[in-house]
Amino acid sequence: MYRTAPIVAAVAALSWSIAGTAVAAPVFECPDNLGSAGGAYQDNRYTAEYRSWNWEDEDHSRWYVCHCVRNLGRNAVKVNWPEVGLSGWIRLNSTLHFKTSVSENTFETRDTQLHLGRNVVLDVETVFPRPRAGQAAVQQARIVSASTRIAQSDLPVPQETETVAKIAVPPLTIVSGMSADEVDAFIEEYPELLQEVEMTFTSSVEGSRIVYECSYSVVDASTESTLLLQIDDSDVHQAVFESSEARYVDWAEFTSDEPIVMRGSLTREGVLESRMTTLNLLDADGAILGTMPIQFLANR
Repeated sequence: MYRTAPIVAAVAALSWSIAGTAVAAPVFECPDNLGSAGGAYQDNRYTAEYRSWNWEDEDHSRWYVCHCVRNLGRNAVKVNWPEVGLSGWIRLNSTLHFKTSVSENTFETRDTQLHLGRNVVLDVETVFPRPRAGQAAVQQARIVSASTRIAQSDLPVPQETETVAKIAVPPLTIVSGMSADEVDAFIEEYPELLQEVEMTFTSSVEGSRIVYECSYSVVDASTESTLLLQIDDSDVHQAVFESSEARYVDWAEFTSDEPIVMRGSLTREGVLESRMTTLNLLDADGAILGTMPIQFLANR
């Protein structure tokens, strides 16, 4: 049985908070009409459009890969894009997305599975950076647990990386103790309690250090906005959050319309490589509610 009184109170608190909160501009927004260049799906429960693509910035100095899913229906949609490493929910009339910088203008497209809701599985053309010529492609790992990392690609190593992502997850204090099926049913009944989490993660070389910066925020934060964050790569997590424990974020930290910024570094030990991991959003029991991919520099 769900905790009706706390949930009703949470809805009221959320409505009050949004009315008086200044909203910061999003770091990245998916373009309109994703379906015209990507694909779309509709049934009696879900209506969504999606796209995976790459592009070059205006000064021709950097390339990007992006994956977006937009919810056009009347219900919140749970999404899992395993080979991308992106999972979570999408609020009504919003998007779930991941964008990352790429060091070379070489890409490949292959079909991957995109999961919508409880039982919809779509084959989606998905863009990935192409490994160096003459070397085998490295398949990306499916994200199935907090200990699973996306496999790295054998690509030229940049001197800096940037990743931007957004997903929606329920406040961990509300869903604590619920099974996965109970959480799904709860979100279907109370989609307005989903909190949208935006993250930007950068890594760069500064002298003898590899510097990591993670900024994150909750859109329209309320008194119910709480997060438990864990970077799947333990070395990066320790550097950024200065602890091996998952980072708990109370609603009081979201009182400003500016994102929370955490910064740390590791010693550079020679040759670097570009890797992928995830920022996992956990519930109070340590179960994963959602994942956002992170590209980062590391010692080989």
